[in-house]
Amino acid sequence: MSEVMLNKVFEEVGREHGYDSITAEFGVFKEFKVKWKRSMGWAEFEVSDYLKGAPEEVLRDLAEMIFDRIGRKPNAERKAFKNYVATSEFLENTRPKFLARSRNMSHTTEGESKDLLDSYRRLIDMGLVEEDKDIVFTWTLKDNRRKLANTSVLMKVITISRRLDGEMVPDCLLDYVLYSQLLNIEDGFDPMRGDESKEERKSKLREFPQREEAEKMLKKIGGGLDESE
Repeated sequence: MSEVMLNKVFEEVGREHGYDSITAEFGVFKEFKVKWKRSMGWAEFEVSDYLKGAPEEVLRDLAEMIFDRIGRKPNAERKAFKNYVATSEFLENTRPKFLARSRNMSHTTEGESKDLLDSYRRLIDMGLVEEDKDIVFTWTLKDNRRKLANTSVLMKVITISRRLDGEMVPDCLLDYVLYSQLLNIEDGFDPMRGDESKEERKSKLREFPQREEAEKMLKKIGGGLDESE
Protein backbone atom coordinates (compact mmCIF):
# COMPACT_ATOMS: atom_id res chain seq x y z
CA MET A 1 0.00 0.00 0.00
CA SER A 2 2.85 2.38 0.81
CA GLU A 3 4.35 2.11 -2.68
CA VAL A 4 0.91 2.47 -4.25
CA MET A 5 0.47 5.72 -2.36
CA LEU A 6 3.94 6.88 -3.37
CA ASN A 7 3.18 6.32 -7.05
CA LYS A 8 -0.24 7.96 -6.73
CA VAL A 9 1.19 11.08 -5.09
CA PHE A 10 4.00 11.48 -7.62
CA GLU A 11 1.53 10.99 -10.47
CA GLU A 12 -0.76 13.72 -9.12
CA VAL A 13 2.02 16.20 -8.46
CA GLY A 14 3.70 15.36 -11.78
CA ARG A 15 0.55 16.16 -13.73
CA GLU A 16 0.36 19.53 -12.00
CA HIS A 17 3.85 20.17 -13.33
CA GLY A 18 3.01 19.17 -16.89
CA TYR A 19 4.01 15.48 -16.97
CA ASP A 20 1.76 12.84 -18.54
CA SER A 21 3.46 9.61 -17.47
CA ILE A 22 4.99 9.22 -14.01
CA THR A 23 6.11 6.17 -12.05
CA ALA A 24 7.62 6.09 -8.56
CA GLU A 25 8.92 3.23 -6.44
CA PHE A 26 11.03 2.74 -3.34
CA GLY A 27 14.72 1.87 -3.64
CA VAL A 28 17.37 0.70 -1.19
CA PHE A 29 20.17 3.23 -0.69
CA LYS A 30 22.55 3.82 2.18
CA GLU A 31 21.94 7.59 2.18
CA PHE A 32 18.56 9.22 1.86
CA LYS A 33 18.16 10.12 -1.80
CA VAL A 34 15.77 10.33 -4.74
CA LYS A 35 16.93 9.24 -8.20
CA TRP A 36 15.07 10.12 -11.35
CA LYS A 37 15.06 9.87 -15.13
CA ARG A 38 12.92 12.12 -17.28
CA SER A 39 12.26 13.30 -20.79
CA MET A 40 9.47 15.13 -22.59
CA GLY A 41 6.26 14.34 -20.71
CA TRP A 42 7.51 11.40 -18.61
CA ALA A 43 9.50 10.80 -15.46
CA GLU A 44 10.58 7.82 -13.34
CA PHE A 45 11.52 8.11 -9.68
CA GLU A 46 13.27 5.87 -7.17
CA VAL A 47 12.74 7.12 -3.61
CA SER A 48 14.70 6.05 -0.54
CA ASP A 49 12.94 3.26 1.33
CA TYR A 50 13.51 5.22 4.55
CA LEU A 51 10.19 6.86 3.69
CA LYS A 52 8.21 3.63 3.61
CA GLY A 53 5.22 4.15 5.87
CA ALA A 54 5.39 7.94 5.67
CA PRO A 55 2.03 9.79 5.66
CA GLU A 56 0.65 10.98 2.33
CA GLU A 57 1.28 14.65 3.10
CA VAL A 58 4.98 13.91 3.67
CA LEU A 59 5.30 12.12 0.33
CA ARG A 60 3.43 14.98 -1.35
CA ASP A 61 5.85 17.51 0.14
CA LEU A 62 8.77 15.46 -1.18
CA ALA A 63 7.23 15.21 -4.65
CA GLU A 64 6.63 18.98 -4.72
CA MET A 65 10.26 19.62 -3.72
CA ILE A 66 11.59 17.31 -6.42
CA PHE A 67 9.43 18.70 -9.21
CA ASP A 68 10.26 22.25 -8.11
CA ARG A 69 13.95 21.37 -8.33
CA ILE A 70 13.51 19.81 -11.76
CA GLY A 71 11.65 22.91 -12.92
CA ARG A 72 14.23 25.19 -11.27
CA LYS A 73 11.54 26.90 -9.27
CA PRO A 74 12.26 28.81 -6.03
CA ASN A 75 12.62 26.67 -2.91
CA ALA A 76 9.48 26.55 -0.80
CA GLU A 77 9.40 25.37 2.80
CA ARG A 78 7.69 21.99 3.14
CA LYS A 79 6.85 21.63 6.81
CA ALA A 80 5.20 18.20 6.73
CA PHE A 81 8.32 16.56 5.26
CA LYS A 82 10.79 18.53 7.37
CA ASN A 83 8.92 17.85 10.62
CA TYR A 84 8.46 14.16 9.86
CA VAL A 85 12.15 13.38 9.25
CA ALA A 86 13.07 15.28 12.43
CA THR A 87 11.00 13.03 14.72
CA SER A 88 12.58 10.56 17.12
CA GLU A 89 10.31 7.84 15.69
CA PHE A 90 11.75 8.33 12.20
CA LEU A 91 15.28 8.15 13.59
CA GLU A 92 14.56 4.99 15.60
CA ASN A 93 13.02 3.26 12.59
CA THR A 94 15.60 4.20 9.96
CA ARG A 95 19.00 4.56 11.63
CA PRO A 96 19.51 0.83 12.28
CA LYS A 97 19.10 0.25 8.52
CA PHE A 98 21.52 3.06 7.74
CA LEU A 99 24.16 1.67 10.09
CA ALA A 100 23.73 -1.84 8.71
CA ARG A 101 24.26 -0.52 5.16
CA SER A 102 27.39 1.42 6.10
CA ARG A 103 30.47 -0.68 5.35
CA ASN A 104 33.30 1.57 6.50
CA MET A 105 32.35 2.05 10.15
CA SER A 106 33.91 0.61 13.28
CA HIS A 107 30.67 1.23 15.23
CA THR A 108 32.65 2.37 18.26
CA THR A 109 33.93 5.69 19.60
CA GLU A 110 37.10 4.04 20.92
CA GLY A 111 40.10 4.02 18.62
CA GLU A 112 43.61 2.75 19.20
CA SER A 113 44.76 6.07 20.67
CA LYS A 114 41.74 8.34 20.95
CA ASP A 115 38.10 8.23 21.98
CA LEU A 116 35.64 10.39 20.09
CA LEU A 117 33.57 10.87 23.22
CA ASP A 118 36.57 12.52 24.90
CA SER A 119 36.74 14.96 22.01
CA TYR A 120 33.00 15.58 22.22
CA ARG A 121 33.22 16.31 25.95
CA ARG A 122 36.02 18.81 25.36
CA LEU A 123 33.84 20.69 22.88
CA ILE A 124 30.97 20.70 25.37
CA ASP A 125 33.26 21.96 28.12
CA MET A 126 34.46 24.77 25.83
CA GLY A 127 30.84 25.83 25.37
CA LEU A 128 30.96 25.31 21.61
CA VAL A 129 28.17 22.71 21.49
CA GLU A 130 25.40 21.37 23.67
CA GLU A 131 25.16 17.66 24.44
CA ASP A 132 22.90 15.69 22.14
CA LYS A 133 22.52 12.07 23.25
CA ASP A 134 20.93 11.07 19.94
CA ILE A 135 24.16 11.49 17.98
CA VAL A 136 26.17 8.38 17.06
CA PHE A 137 29.96 8.73 16.74
CA THR A 138 32.18 6.19 15.02
CA TRP A 139 35.61 5.78 13.47
CA THR A 140 36.08 4.47 9.95
CA LEU A 141 37.46 0.96 9.48
CA LYS A 142 39.84 2.12 6.75
CA ASP A 143 41.93 5.26 6.45
CA ASN A 144 40.00 7.79 4.38
CA ARG A 145 42.64 9.74 2.50
CA ARG A 146 40.51 12.47 0.96
CA LYS A 147 37.80 12.91 3.59
CA LEU A 148 38.63 13.16 7.25
CA ALA A 149 34.98 13.13 8.31
CA ASN A 150 31.52 12.40 7.03
CA THR A 151 28.15 13.21 8.55
CA SER A 152 24.66 11.96 7.88
CA VAL A 153 22.61 14.85 9.25
CA LEU A 154 19.36 12.96 8.75
CA MET A 155 20.59 9.90 10.68
CA LYS A 156 22.67 11.95 13.16
CA VAL A 157 25.75 9.82 12.56
CA ILE A 158 29.27 11.29 12.50
CA THR A 159 32.10 9.19 11.08
CA ILE A 160 35.72 10.25 11.61
CA SER A 161 38.62 8.88 9.58
CA ARG A 162 41.08 6.58 11.32
CA ARG A 163 43.82 8.91 10.07
CA LEU A 164 43.03 11.07 13.12
CA ASP A 165 43.33 8.17 15.55
CA GLY A 166 47.00 8.43 16.44
CA GLU A 167 49.16 9.51 19.33
CA MET A 168 50.87 12.11 17.12
CA VAL A 169 47.56 13.75 16.15
CA PRO A 170 46.95 16.83 18.34
CA ASP A 171 43.65 16.87 20.19
CA CYS A 172 42.88 20.31 18.77
CA LEU A 173 42.87 18.89 15.23
CA LEU A 174 40.49 16.06 16.11
CA ASP A 175 38.30 18.46 18.07
CA TYR A 176 38.14 20.91 15.17
CA VAL A 177 37.16 18.21 12.68
CA LEU A 178 34.50 16.86 15.03
CA TYR A 179 33.22 20.39 15.71
CA SER A 180 32.81 21.01 11.99
CA GLN A 181 30.60 17.92 11.71
CA LEU A 182 28.54 18.79 14.78
CA LEU A 183 27.71 22.11 13.12
CA ASN A 184 26.18 20.18 10.24
CA ILE A 185 23.88 18.34 12.62
CA GLU A 186 23.10 21.57 14.45
CA ASP A 187 21.86 23.04 11.14
CA GLY A 188 19.42 20.16 10.74
CA PHE A 189 18.32 18.30 7.61
CA ASP A 190 17.10 20.52 4.80
CA PRO A 191 17.66 19.25 1.23
CA MET A 192 16.64 22.64 -0.20
CA ARG A 193 18.94 24.77 1.95
CA GLY A 194 20.76 27.56 0.15
CA ASP A 195 24.28 28.97 0.32
CA GLU A 196 23.48 31.27 3.24
CA SER A 197 23.79 28.35 5.67
CA LYS A 198 27.34 27.69 4.45
CA GLU A 199 28.35 31.22 5.36
CA GLU A 200 26.80 30.84 8.80
CA ARG A 201 28.72 27.59 9.27
CA LYS A 202 32.00 29.29 8.36
CA SER A 203 31.26 32.00 10.90
CA LYS A 204 30.72 29.41 13.65
CA LEU A 205 33.93 27.59 12.74
CA ARG A 206 35.81 30.80 13.49
CA GLU A 207 34.69 30.46 17.12
CA PHE A 208 36.97 27.45 17.60
CA PRO A 209 39.87 28.70 19.80
CA GLN A 210 42.68 27.02 17.80
CA ARG A 211 41.09 27.29 14.38
CA GLU A 212 44.10 28.74 12.56
CA GLU A 213 46.41 26.07 13.94
CA ALA A 214 43.94 23.30 13.05
CA GLU A 215 43.46 24.66 9.51
CA LYS A 216 47.24 24.67 8.94
CA MET A 217 47.43 21.04 10.05
CA LEU A 218 44.56 20.12 7.73
CA LYS A 219 46.41 21.61 4.77
CA LYS A 220 49.59 19.82 5.82
CA ILE A 221 48.00 16.36 5.89
CA GLY A 222 45.88 17.07 2.82
CA GLY A 223 42.52 16.07 4.23
CA GLY A 224 39.14 17.58 3.54
CA LEU A 225 36.04 18.14 5.63
CA ASP A 226 32.80 16.77 4.27
CA GLU A 227 29.95 19.26 4.73
CA SER A 228 27.20 16.68 5.16
CA GLU A 229 24.93 14.18 3.44
